[in-house]
Amino acid sequence: MTLRLKIERTALFLFAGGISYGLLELLWRGRTHWTMLLLGGVCFLCIGTIRRKGFSLPLRSLLCALIVTALEFLTGCVVNLRLHWAVWDYSANRFQLLGQVCALYSFLWLLLSLPACALAKALDRFCERRFQAFGLRTRFPLFSAMRSRNDGTSSRRASAGVNLRVRATKMR
Repeated sequence: MTLRLKIERTALFLFAGGISYGLLELLWRGRTHWTMLLLGGVCFLCIGTIRRKGFSLPLRSLLCALIVTALEFLTGCVVNLRLHWAVWDYSANRFQLLGQVCALYSFLWLLLSLPACALAKALDRFCERRFQAFGLRTRFPLFSAMRSRNDGTSSRRASAGVNLRVRATKMR
């Protein structure tokens, strides 16, 4: 995979995560903050990475919830405790840590990891098709089922390569 395609894939995940996180906050709280868009992008990038590792569904959901909670705690410590921007405060909730994270929202992230992983899978498939359009192989284990031939290429990519060669010969 070329550097350009890696950057595009990362940017796509950051953008999708930031927008999704921001919309979720608008629906839940009625407001958001620009730092939550950044946090959402980073969280979704981590969720996509966890999803590609091939963990079982319960473990994947737990890891996603832990990562999002940890990132939210770190962001809260900087944004709320250090910079005093007062973006959120969970100190009134039970089982909270420094008012930045609480057990209730960690559990909600556990549940939200399921649709987040589904979105990450859809974006991975989109990226895979884009990579194949460039005739590139990917390292994503998700797509190993597509590689049905012994030489490691998929029949779809192989036929696309043949079509490209035929068109290039006709143009000469």
